Amino acid sequence: MPQSIGFLQRDIERLVGAITGAVAPAGLGPYFSPSVIARATKLAQDAASMPIEDARRAKKALQRIAENAGIPLP
Repeated sequence: MPQSIGFLQRDIERLVGAITGAVAPAGLGPYFSPSVIARATKLAQDAASMPIEDARRAKKALQRIAENAGIPLP
């Protein structure tokens, strides 16, 4: 069953929340550099107006960012 853009947008927003809310060990600040956070935020903002296949690719990119950092996915 194809995934609707609404579900993709929700998943993308959750991933961005996990990425932007990630904190380094010992509370040393954000886990990710400002450029990674900016990229994740930009992908999420653009996903709403993307064709569904592009939105899926954006979601996968955000998943890779989170997985590479060891962040549990929502």
